[in-house]
Amino acid sequence: CFKIELNIVVLFIEIESAPAEDHFHEYDPLRTGNVSPSDFKKVFTDAFQNLLTDEQMEEILSFYRDHDNPEVCNWSKFLHDAETGSITEGQLSFSITEQEVEYGHEETEQPSKRGESSKQSPGFFIEVPDGQEDQVVTFNKTTSLVRQRWKRFSISYEAIVWAVFLLVTTLCIVDHFIFNGDVVLGRSGKLPKRIWGTNIGETLTNVVWAVTARLIITSQNLMFYTMMWCLPNFISEVTPNWITVDGIREVHSRMHTFAGIFLIAVPSLAHVLVIFVPPLIDGTELKYYPPSTFNYSTSPDHLNWTKPWDPAAVEGWTFNDHKGVHLTSDEIYRFVLMIVLFCFFFPLSRSNYANQRSYSLAMALHIFAGIWYAIDNIRKITHGLAHVTNLPILIIWCVDRLVSIYFYRRHDGHIVEKEVIGKDYVILYVKLDKDVKYTVGDVYYLLHQPKGSTGIAPQRSHPFTTFANMTKNSTWDIGFVISIMEDDNQLCLPWTHWLAYSTGDVTFRTWGPYRSSVSKLYHQLVSNVPSPSHYVLFATGSGCGYVLDVLSCLAHKTEARLRGNEIGEEKRIDIFYSVRCKALYHFLRKPIDELLEKIREKNVTSINFRFYVTSPEEETSEENAAESQFQLIKGRIDFEKALKSTTKKSCCYFVGRPEIAETVEKICKKKGVTLVKDFTNGRGHKKDRHLLLKYLKISFWAIFFTIAFCVAANIVIDVRSIKHSLKT
Repeated sequence: CFKIELNIVVLFIEIESAPAEDHFHEYDPLRTGNVSPSDFKKVFTDAFQNLLTDEQMEEILSFYRDHDNPEVCNWSKFLHDAETGSITEGQLSFSITEQEVEYGHEETEQPSKRGESSKQSPGFFIEVPDGQEDQVVTFNKTTSLVRQRWKRFSISYEAIVWAVFLLVTTLCIVDHFIFNGDVVLGRSGKLPKRIWGTNIGETLTNVVWAVTARLIITSQNLMFYTMMWCLPNFISEVTPNWITVDGIREVHSRMHTFAGIFLIAVPSLAHVLVIFVPPLIDGTELKYYPPSTFNYSTSPDHLNWTKPWDPAAVEGWTFNDHKGVHLTSDEIYRFVLMIVLFCFFFPLSRSNYANQRSYSLAMALHIFAGIWYAIDNIRKITHGLAHVTNLPILIIWCVDRLVSIYFYRRHDGHIVEKEVIGKDYVILYVKLDKDVKYTVGDVYYLLHQPKGSTGIAPQRSHPFTTFANMTKNSTWDIGFVISIMEDDNQLCLPWTHWLAYSTGDVTFRTWGPYRSSVSKLYHQLVSNVPSPSHYVLFATGSGCGYVLDVLSCLAHKTEARLRGNEIGEEKRIDIFYSVRCKALYHFLRKPIDELLEKIREKNVTSINFRFYVTSPEEETSEENAAESQFQLIKGRIDFEKALKSTTKKSCCYFVGRPEIAETVEKICKKKGVTLVKDFTNGRGHKKDRHLLLKYLKISFWAIFFTIAFCVAANIVIDVRSIKHSLKT
C-alpha cells in the first residue's frame, strides 16, 4: 500500500534526519522540483538506503510521476508529504507508534497484536486499522539509546558567565543611584543626590563617572577571570552535562577580547575624557591644583608619602561642582596613564607587528599593562568598592598563575623520536615523566630555552594541540605537530626552527593536558552518552592532531561490533584534512591506513577520509592514492560541498587557521549545523594598517560628535540665558 510505504519514509526522516533535499539538488540544479525517474531512484537509494523493495519504489514513482510530463517525477511534493506527514485524501489512515526499548534491557513487553519489535531490535512499527493487520510494516531503529521524547535542557557555559556578569553589573550600577549610593560599604559620601548638579554638563559628567566606575569594577574581574589557567580547566572537566562547554579556552579568549575593548578600554577613556564636558557645555573652569596647594609635606614634591600608594589624594575632595572640574596631580597622572595604556601599550601588545617579532615580549607587555591598570584602580583611597571586589580576584589570579607555572600538571618531557617533514613541519614523539589522562585534541604548553640562545628575552611557553598514544606501546605519550617558523623579523631566534634541526638529546618543560574545544569528542566516541550520529571533522595544517586522536579512539578504545548486529548506532564520520606539504601526506599515510583498517575490522563506524594537498607545485600520484584507504585530492577543501550532506542534527568540528574557521562558521550558520572550533597558533601575515585606520576613524568620529554635541548644548544654553535676561 502506498500509504504504508510513505509512512516508512516519514518515520525514517524523523529518526535519522536524512538529508534527502541536498541529494535531489544535485540532480535538479535549476531547482525545478522535478527529476527523471532514474535520478529519483538514485537519490532515494543514496538518502534512504534499502528502505523499500523495488516494487514499493515503483509505487512511489508512479504516485509522484508528473501527469503532464510522465518523463519526470515531482520530488519536491514527495519530500513535502514525507516531512510533513500530509498524505492525499482517499488513502488509508495509519498511526505511527513508537516502541522504546532500552539497549541491553533484560525484560520484554508482551508483543502487540498488530505489530511487534524484539528486544534485540529496538524499533518502531506502524499500527494499522482493524481488518488490515496483514499490512503491518516494521522499521528497526539502529540506536543504542532510548529516543528522547523531550529535548534535554542545556545551556552554554558562556551564556551563564555573561548572565552572571550582566546581573552583577546591573546591580552594581543601580546601587550608585538608589538608597545611600553604596549598599556594600555604606559610605555616606556616595549619596545619589550629589550626582544631580545644577548644570547640564556637571550632571552629565557625574552620571558618566558613576556608570563607568561601576562598570569597570565588574569588567576588571571578568578580565582576570577569563585569563586564569587552572580554574577554567578544572571547571571544564567537572561541568555537568546540561552545561555545554565547547572549549573553555576559546570562550574565555573571546570574552576577554570583547570585554577588554568595550567594557574596559571605552569606559576608561570615557571616564578620564569626560572632564572636558563641563567646560564645553557649562562654560565652567577646568582647574588644576598642584600638591603644594594642600601642604602635604615640606619635601620638594609636596606629596604625602605616608600613603605611597596614593600620595596625591585628598580626603573628601570634590572633583566636580557648579564652579567646574577640580583636578589634582593624581588626576593628571591617571589621565596620561589611560591614554598611554589604551592608545599605545595594549594595541602594541596585540598587534601583528609585535607578535611576529616576539610573541613572548608582546604578551609580557600585555600582562604588564593589565596589572598596572588593575593596581592603579585598586590603589586609590577613594575606590573603596574596588578594594573589596577587585583585590581578591587579582590575588586569586596571581595564585592561579603561580600554581599553573610551578605545580599544576607540570611535566618534564623527553623527545624519543623526531621527524622533520619537508621544510614545513616537525613531529615530536614525547615521553612524559608522569601519567596523564587524555581526551581528544588536548592542549599542552611547551617551553624550551635553547642553550646559547641569541634572543634578548626568555621564551614564553606556547600552546599546541597534540595527539595521544592510545596503544599499548609505552615508549611515548604525546605527539606534537609543529609548524617550523623561519622569520628574519623576529627579535628572538625562532625556536621551532632550532628544535627541528638541533642534534643531540633534547628535554623541555611542558604543562598539560588542558582541555580544548574538541575534547568532548572522546566521550562521545567511546562512551554511551547522547551524541550525534553524523560528524564532519575539518583540520588544516598542524591541526591534524585531533583527527589522529579520533581515529585512535575508534581503533583502540571502542569495542568491536558483530557483523549484522543491529544493536548500537553506527556513527558516520566525514574527515577533511588540508595541508600544503605533500611530504606530510606520505608520512601520515601509513599510520592513518592502519587505524582505518582496525576501525573497519571493528565495524564501529563509517569513515570517509579525504586528504587535500594545496601546494600548487605538488602533483598527486594516482597509484599512491589507489593503494590507500583514504582519498588524496589536489586542491582546497570545498566547504560548501563538504557540508552538503549535513543536517541540523549533524555536528561539525574544525581545528586550523582562524580565517578559514570564519568561512566554515558562515556555512554552518546558514545550514543550522552545530560548529565547534579551535585554532592553531599561526597569526598569518596580516598587517596592522587596516585595523589601525579603522579604530582611528572610529575614534575621530566619536570625539568629533561628542565635541559637536557639547558645543551645540553650550550654544543652546547661552541662547536661552540671553532670552531669559532680555525678558527680565
